[in-house]
Amino acid sequence: MSLFVATIALVIGAALALIVRGNAVRAWLSVVSQAVATVAVLWAALPVLLGAPALETVVHWPAPLGNIRLQVGALDAFFLCFSLPMTLFGAIYALGYLRPAMNTTRHVGAHFGLLNLTSLSFLIIYSTEHSLAFLLGWELAALAAWLLVIWDYENQKIRFAGFNYLVSTHISFLLLVAAFVIGADQMQSNDLDVLGGFLRQDSFLRDVTFVVLMTSFGLKSAFFPFHTWLPRAHSAAPAHVSALMSGVIHKAGIFGMLKFTGMMGTPPAWMGWYVVGFSILSAVMGALYTVSQRDLKRMLGYSSTENVGIAGIGLGLAYLGMTWDRPVLVAIGFTGALLHVLNHALFKCMLFYAAGAVYRMAHTVDLERLGGLRRTMPWTTLFFLIGSLAIAGLPPLNGFVSEFVLYSGLVSDLPPTALDRGLLLAVMALLAFVGGVSALAVVRAFGVAFLGVPRDPNCVAQGEAALLMRVAMGLHLLGVLVVAAMPLGAFALVRAPVVSLLHEHGFAATAPIVFAPAVAFAPVAWALGGLVVAVVVVGLLRRVWVRESVAHRTWGCGYTAPTSRIRCSRSAGMPDSAA
Repeated sequence: MSLFVATIALVIGAALALIVRGNAVRAWLSVVSQAVATVAVLWAALPVLLGAPALETVVHWPAPLGNIRLQVGALDAFFLCFSLPMTLFGAIYALGYLRPAMNTTRHVGAHFGLLNLTSLSFLIIYSTEHSLAFLLGWELAALAAWLLVIWDYENQKIRFAGFNYLVSTHISFLLLVAAFVIGADQMQSNDLDVLGGFLRQDSFLRDVTFVVLMTSFGLKSAFFPFHTWLPRAHSAAPAHVSALMSGVIHKAGIFGMLKFTGMMGTPPAWMGWYVVGFSILSAVMGALYTVSQRDLKRMLGYSSTENVGIAGIGLGLAYLGMTWDRPVLVAIGFTGALLHVLNHALFKCMLFYAAGAVYRMAHTVDLERLGGLRRTMPWTTLFFLIGSLAIAGLPPLNGFVSEFVLYSGLVSDLPPTALDRGLLLAVMALLAFVGGVSALAVVRAFGVAFLGVPRDPNCVAQGEAALLMRVAMGLHLLGVLVVAAMPLGAFALVRAPVVSLLHEHGFAATAPIVFAPAVAFAPVAWALGGLVVAVVVVGLLRRVWVRESVAHRTWGCGYTAPTSRIRCSRSAGMPDSAA
């Protein structure tokens, strides 16, 4: 009933955003309807996420769809419980970001209506067990995202970026159609559970279907080498659209991988290594592309390829754990993947929102023209700094939590042979390399954009971003800090989906297996907590006991004030080809 209320609220909100007068009224009606839908979804899905039985019903529909079975299990509930709230936060951010267009003749309500349709697509994708209805939700998300990307459609480059995204996402759609057609032909049914029976068969056609599904979901999530649409779309789209595409819409691909994983039974070893291989390749290439970018939003876009690769490593570990009959490795892989999906959504949306704030106030995201933003944009500086530390996987922030879980699986003694252990250690080394390159990229971006002095007098921010933009960033910051402060609580959020996936593969979800990732992280959590407390105490004592000192310039090398010509740039120390 609650999901029905959410659906009606989103449809009515989208309609009102189109037909009422006044851009501000249209936008707020859309936001209110999204808030109603979010509350309704959380009311229904949160108990399932915390261990309650799955929600199930059947909708009787005329041919060709027939009876559509709806089900919200623990995995579906996990994706619903962060997708709709974050889309709501994006709509709140859009109220501030699109404020310059509110008093123009532009119909802003259409844009907010598309945000409603994006939330509606999540309801369809994460609740239906019917292949045709699943494809309907998939296509709805693709078309809504395309129209959101081309907000500034008068610019030819933006139209081209939107077209590039539209073509790529429809290739993903056609591959998904092909996989469903093969399954329906083999099983004479459009029910996804029946399709699972085909995926459990050990046959060449099943293996081909697996590769087709992974390619489709890889295109949706922007895995390398299927990422080519991503940098153009992210640099062209409004900041809140880029944030939602990276943090929420892309995650439908990861959901598809996890969902159809649960239908396959015990996969052969090559499937696990296939997923691990293209995931670590995606992480490495995404990181290398990230570090060489001049455009701040393109940099963040490429880092999405890196981070979906990191989540994919967890999925590959789980596959290998199934093959080797190692349920602890399965639990570690699924826990790490799901936690990283959540963490990436939290810090990546915040980073894109901060980049949008920079664009609104400085009118560029070109790192070669920015500088000194911390003086006029202190809140945005704080949001970008914490997001940068989180995305680099540095402790004690949330990115470190999920990556530590994956490291614990890669260095474990669970692989059955020395060759398997050696290969996983090689993956771990590459993942460490990715972490170092990612830290380099975000430190460079933060230092160049926010520290120093402005490099271009035409790109000096005149103040802080709008209040509603800061509210959206603050909500994501709160999520980042909550996971960092209570990491063991974050493990509880993914426990039910992990238990569900273990059961689907025939493993007993006993406490030693399910709690293995949390037990491995617990000593680190206590150590980090003690370190944070110690730093806070020392800082307070220093503030109380140390007298205020007066700083004097002892040696200025002849310079009385820094200028843009003596500041490091983004391309400092890099070859011309990288710059």
